[in-house]
Amino acid sequence: SGPAKARNVGAEKAKGDILFFTDSDVLLNDDALEKTAAHFKKNPYLASIVGIYSIAPANDEFFAWFASLQKYSNWIKTKKLTKTPFRTEIGAVRKSIFEEVGGFNTKYKKADTEDYEFGYRMLKKYEVILDKTIQGKHHFPEFKTIARNYFKRSSMWFKLFLKRKKFDDVTTTPSMGLSVISSFLFLISALASFFYPKSIFIAILFLLLFLKEHLLLYKLALMKKGFFFLIYSAVISYVLSLTILAGVLKSVFSLFAYNKS
Repeated sequence: SGPAKARNVGAEKAKGDILFFTDSDVLLNDDALEKTAAHFKKNPYLASIVGIYSIAPANDEFFAWFASLQKYSNWIKTKKLTKTPFRTEIGAVRKSIFEEVGGFNTKYKKADTEDYEFGYRMLKKYEVILDKTIQGKHHFPEFKTIARNYFKRSSMWFKLFLKRKKFDDVTTTPSMGLSVISSFLFLISALASFFYPKSIFIAILFLLLFLKEHLLLYKLALMKKGFFFLIYSAVISYVLSLTILAGVLKSVFSLFAYNKS
């Protein structure tokens, strides 16, 4: 059971040469399928292609706007258009290559990082192309659900990172890793400043390192929703950054405990 197995069954029954994956909470733009098909028709050697979330969410809610702007900014700012992570939110792959790679790993019983794991196996031999004009609106859940997903998936992704020993070109990048660490070091330095006042300068440095990674998000937040939403976005992005770090640390501790036993 689970999405990985369900997608494998769907792929097995599919009669076409191209498998297009999307999620039940994604509303594809009208031209998304047309643009995807055009890529494969133009390039017979193309293995896979992914799109991105639209700048606006499917559900016009306060937190949904933050989540959509965050996802959009992470993908739209990347300059790397090849060898990007494969994602089932908006992604297509040739059926023959999907079968060659072995499909999704059914050990993943829920919507976790099964698409990334599949993509990493595919990237060993093929490229995954990013087309930023292939888009769809995502219906985002509430903050609590997103935070829980960030915690769980960051923990699972870190285990994949240890196997690959390599960051991604989008989202899970070295600069994002530095930003996550900086968010924690800012907290420690800020607390230390109560006892060692000069630590505040170190805290400011780490805060700037954290904010630098999210500048496009903050710019879009200000443009789309105003100054109050900009402050809200800065706070929420900081909280989610600490959540990601907590998920990674959970993975580290669990691996340490496993190796020790």
